[in-house]
Order: sequence, then C-alpha cells, then structure tokens
Amino acid sequence: MTKARVIETNNGLQGELITKEYDNIMRESRDKGHLYTEEIIKIGITNGKALEIGLGPGYIGLEWLKKTSGTTLTGLDISPDMMKMAEKNAADYGFFNERVKYQVKTPKNCLSKIILLMLFLLMLHCTNGKTRYPH
Repeated sequence: MTKARVIETNNGLQGELITKEYDNIMRESRDKGHLYTEEIIKIGITNGKALEIGLGPGYIGLEWLKKTSGTTLTGLDISPDMMKMAEKNAADYGFFNERVKYQVKTPKNCLSKIILLMLFLLMLHCTNGKTRYPH
C-alpha cells in the first residue's frame, strides 16, 4: 500500500535570504564541479530545446547551455523569488532572453513532465551511488 505524498511546499524556496543562501550553495557546487552537467551531455543531450523543472538558481541548465551550442532552455519553478535569481544568473552568463526563458509554474500545470524529469534526475543522482549535488 502506498502512502499519501507529504507536501513539503507549494511555494518553493521563498524570501530573499533563503534564495541567496541556496544560490550560494549551488554556485559553490558549480565551482567545485559537482553539478551533473557532464552526465547530461554524456548521455547525448547536446542539442535542441530543453525543459528544466524546479531549476532553483538555474546553474545546471546554464552550465549545460555553456557547454553546448544551438541549444535553448525553458525553465519552470514555483518560486517567484528563485525565478528572479535564475534570471539574474542567466543574465550573468549572457543567455537571458537569448537562449533562456523562465516561467513561474505550479506542479499542477505540468505534472506529467515533472514525473518524467524526476525519474531522469533520480537516475543521474544514483549514478555510482554518489550524491554529487546538495539537496
């Protein structure tokens, strides 16, 4: 028998302080090479359009764009505060309004895509049994 899902949040990470702190954590992970961008490229996702759901500050998708050419990214997140941070980071990378578009969306708007992406990310997360990015 399955248990009902325990909802952690319907709003995502909110507030300037929490958003900045999470951005710092993810930036440090990026700088140490702990994002799984290389794994995404190794499995052949190297061209076309990508959809990133729950993008946080956006570093995974932005690093993927940096390492590919002719690619575009649409990012969805439920947190308006995190979306603003992702837009700032995309502008810092020089991609905002060029190769990146972000939208605030709730899980109800894209549930089937979220499930598929979560399965994909779980597969990457379990590679070699090592966690390579912060939770």
